[in-house]
Amino acid sequence: MGTTTQAVQMLLFLVANGYTAALIEMSDQSVLSEYLTNPELCPEHYKVRGLDFYRTRSSLLAAKRQYQYIVLDYGVFECIPDITSFMEKDFKVICSGVKPQESARLAPVFEADDDSLMYCFSFVPPADAAEVRELMKGRKIYFAPPAPDYWSYTGEDETYQTLLDLNKKN
Repeated sequence: MGTTTQAVQMLLFLVANGYTAALIEMSDQSVLSEYLTNPELCPEHYKVRGLDFYRTRSSLLAAKRQYQYIVLDYGVFECIPDITSFMEKDFKVICSGVKPQESARLAPVFEADDDSLMYCFSFVPPADAAEVRELMKGRKIYFAPPAPDYWSYTGEDETYQTLLDLNKKN
């Protein structure tokens, strides 16, 4: 829930803070290339609003040499073809909502969690945040600000800086 939105927001945060960064869509379906005028003619590397994107995971090695940070959008957890690859990454963020049908999908995530995962909850009403914190006690969590569209950075530097700081505690 909100995986691609949060991936783009993280990319925007990194770029706004002076880092070189790109986003690679690791799933088999490119969502962001649909924003191009002719998505069927989309090259492997493309730009949208000055941001660098790669359509497939085959670009990972080449992109690593060009950027300080690479944001990898894996999409739906159950559809990740190689969980080991995901679990080996430096920053591992699971995006979810808190509605019953959304939180039910977290069971396989909890099974794979080796205490290195960070959880980003989207669309959480303020009244529910305390309960989520209690249920997720001991886990690294944060609440994403509303991001109505991919391309407008929410300006939540503190939220994404917290994410970087949470990772440093490992």
